[in-house]
Amino acid sequence: MAWYLFLLIATLLVGYALWSYRRKAAQRAAASRERFEKIFGELERAARAPAPPAAPARETSSAAAFSARERLLGETEAPLYRLLRAELPDHEIFAQVPLGAVVGVPEGLGGAERERRLQWLARHRLDFVVCDRSFRIVAAVELEAPGGAEEAGARRLRAECLEAAGVRLVRVDPAALPQREALRALVCGAPNP
Repeated sequence: MAWYLFLLIATLLVGYALWSYRRKAAQRAAASRERFEKIFGELERAARAPAPPAAPARETSSAAAFSARERLLGETEAPLYRLLRAELPDHEIFAQVPLGAVVGVPEGLGGAERERRLQWLARHRLDFVVCDRSFRIVAAVELEAPGGAEEAGARRLRAECLEAAGVRLVRVDPAALPQREALRALVCGAPNP
């Protein structure tokens, strides 16, 4: 008789567990259907709704307001890039690098002055940055470009930033690129092996 009672209780427990599992599964399925209907019902209603009025013509956030540039490097930059790649195959060469990726603002500086310097760094780019294989900066390379007093001032400030950070700056005249043999010495500061 005890085994019969034990079997009856076990059967009831298994039945209750199955019933509870099915009830919870049904609740989860109903909640899932409800979320599905809510999401896709809104999408369907939005698709059937009339289109909002067109944006004013002066707004430039649409994809049509952008176009691809023809080249990443200009006609004066490409030969120097190729020369750097050929003479420094054991280095990584990066083009058009933001100055802020090479130098930073001192930690102690805060407030408006820190923001002003960060914004200034973000506006300036270096023509090339040469790194070793572990991506430590070896040198920044800039092409000498004719420009007005404002460009000369910006060039001087970039040089001061790099010097303060301990980064070698190499300036190259695009009309007279250095010989391959001399380039490694200019950039790395070491004789060509």
